Amino acid sequence: MILLHRITPFIIALVIAAGSFLMVRELIQPLLASFLMVSLCAILFARLSRWNVHQFSFWFFVGTPIIFLSSSFGFLLFLEQDIGRWLLLALTTILTFLFAEHIFAYLYAPPIYRPNAIEYLSLVIHLLTIFMMSVVGFGSRLFLQTPIWRLSTLFFLAALFIVYSTLWVSKVDAAAAKPYALCGALLSTELFAAILFLPSGMYTSAALITLFFYLFLGLSRAHVLNRLSVQVLRRYLSIASIWFFAIILTAIWV
Repeated sequence: MILLHRITPFIIALVIAAGSFLMVRELIQPLLASFLMVSLCAILFARLSRWNVHQFSFWFFVGTPIIFLSSSFGFLLFLEQDIGRWLLLALTTILTFLFAEHIFAYLYAPPIYRPNAIEYLSLVIHLLTIFMMSVVGFGSRLFLQTPIWRLSTLFFLAALFIVYSTLWVSKVDAAAAKPYALCGALLSTELFAAILFLPSGMYTSAALITLFFYLFLGLSRAHVLNRLSVQVLRRYLSIASIWFFAIILTAIWV
């Protein structure tokens, strides 16, 4: 039985790689291909996570890669050049494979699991998810005129899961994590809705949302874990300020 769990991360990677090839080569309808890939990967991650639906760990282990895959395939639709598509799909495949590998090590082979590996990898995945999900949201509003309330609702739910998951995997108590998750989801959704009215491109807008998440998640984790200090605050603000001005000064305003 453990052998089947051991090869599951490789099966997940093969499913994503095969589906990605079909999508880029347009051998199958992209939306159908992405739906089939996400559905099959969800089943494989659920099986790898022991189908323990009564614990949040199950929803974290399944939800994190599935939201990441969904946002990645949505982002793929906005890329025009094949090189960009191949790079995106390669990154998606590698990160999803690594996440599945860490789940296997954490659940079935604890001696080989590296402490905090899932925590750090999930943070990277969550930030990439926010960026790609924001691009899809801004692009849907720009090209499809999707109602703002619908985009905001979906963004709020995804942000709520991402913030809570980030704090949960950082070993923050559930009672302490919920207010931060709700506050982060509300603030980010308000920012998302406000940026919709700015004369900026969807990549610039998505970068600003991602920067907010980086700052909020970093400071929230540090505060709840009693690690927030002047040095930590200065480091986060310095990095955020540098990236903010870099985004603003290099953006194309329309």
